[in-house]
Amino acid sequence: MTRVSEQARTGRAGESDDGIRVGVSMCLLGERVRYDGGHKRHRYVTEVLARYFHLVPICPEVELGMGIPRETLRLVRDGDEIRMLAPHSGTDHTRAMKRYAAARAREIARLDVRGYVFKSGSPSCGTERVRTYTPVGTPARSTSGLFATAVMERLPSLPVEEEGRLGDARLRESFVEKIFAYDRLRRLFAGRWSVRSLQRFQADETSLLMAHSPKAQRQLSRMAAAAADGGRAGLAEKYQQHFMTALARPVTHHGHFSVLQHLMRSFERSLTADEKAEIVEAIA
Repeated sequence: MTRVSEQARTGRAGESDDGIRVGVSMCLLGERVRYDGGHKRHRYVTEVLARYFHLVPICPEVELGMGIPRETLRLVRDGDEIRMLAPHSGTDHTRAMKRYAAARAREIARLDVRGYVFKSGSPSCGTERVRTYTPVGTPARSTSGLFATAVMERLPSLPVEEEGRLGDARLRESFVEKIFAYDRLRRLFAGRWSVRSLQRFQADETSLLMAHSPKAQRQLSRMAAAAADGGRAGLAEKYQQHFMTALARPVTHHGHFSVLQHLMRSFERSLTADEKAEIVEAIA
């Protein structure tokens, strides 16, 4: 059974639940909240992610009071503005959705979620390649949904993914890795962190960062070292952004190989030449 925080259902931050919270489009949990009364239950979300995280279900249209079933919505590109319209009735939901999205994004920040799975293609929840149209109905340049945009702007380091991409094993692994890494970051900076605790954190994360980007690992190490010289102003936010940007870079076979070689050097003095050769062959 999908674990959903009751606190998350009410949408109010307060007493903390055990476990890591991950936001999710409610229809992906099998809830019949779509415009036609249907759902888009996603097995990986409900059968895997739900085993390890407290899922925070959100449906912007329902929370905005649009009802079930309801008119379909589309995004209309009118000059520099993106408007959310119901084409059948002509109702313009732009202002209401943007106001709701900004307030809900603030609430999500207070709930301290560590990741978010959005419904792809949705005018409210799609993170990219959401269809838009001109005022006369012809296709226009794609964008992201209004609600997803508000969340990503409010929490730029938050790991986000669309359910369609979770079918790719490498993308799934990357998303889950980023959720746990983001959780470690948030826990570090949530308390009264010190230069020493930041440097210890950086040392603990060295192998992970090296696998993604040796250059970013060195940059973050310098950032942590500079904190000892009094450069703490704005450091937490800057470090967090650079850390999560580094994890967004795909890990390559060469990256894994380099990290394993680095780890081997820490105990190579206790290895014979044959043992070292065997290890190198195994990790190559």
